[in-house]
Amino acid sequence: MTEKGFLMDRLEFYTVDLKYVKELYRHDREVFYDESTEDYGSKPYVGILVHTEGYRYFVPLTSAKKKHLNWKNVSRDNYLIYEMTAKEDMNSRHIFKEIQGTDIVKHILAVLEIKKMIPVKPGLYHKMDFSQIGDERYKTLLLKEYEFLKPLAEGIQCKAEKIYKDQKVTGVIHPFYCNFSLLESICDTYQETLS
Repeated sequence: MTEKGFLMDRLEFYTVDLKYVKELYRHDREVFYDESTEDYGSKPYVGILVHTEGYRYFVPLTSAKKKHLNWKNVSRDNYLIYEMTAKEDMNSRHIFKEIQGTDIVKHILAVLEIKKMIPVKPGLYHKMDFSQIGDERYKTLLLKEYEFLKPLAEGIQCKAEKIYKDQKVTGVIHPFYCNFSLLESICDTYQETLS
């Protein structure tokens, strides 16, 4: 019998159909979705984590927030994405932590939240083409995030497997985690056609 688990051929960034994300969010408020943000459909996800049971999972990236300053670089369920840079390059919009005794700061770019991964059917996700992004600042940010995460693909896959397996085996849904069984049932029955 083959061990059940996740496989990742190659780490890539994707967008997921916004109507589908809204439907998942309607059933599970731990799914990342923000009704107040008009361009939420361009939110990047890291994927594809293909489960041996056939589900394709995508892990959301979220913008850096002040609360992330106290987070570890790597934890059981997330990765901080950051760069070390000169303090003089920072402004009040940036989220950064000073390195004591230096002019260098840890500038937090984003967080990869594995506990918020979602299953998505083929046809409801699209690979991001960085060359098609017109906003140069956003494109530069995405490229930095991508280069940071690329060597971590195996670790992301292992963490996703552990989180998924733990929830499926124990039936315990930890606070702030998505309910994978519930989301899979919605994924199975979702019929929205793309226009």
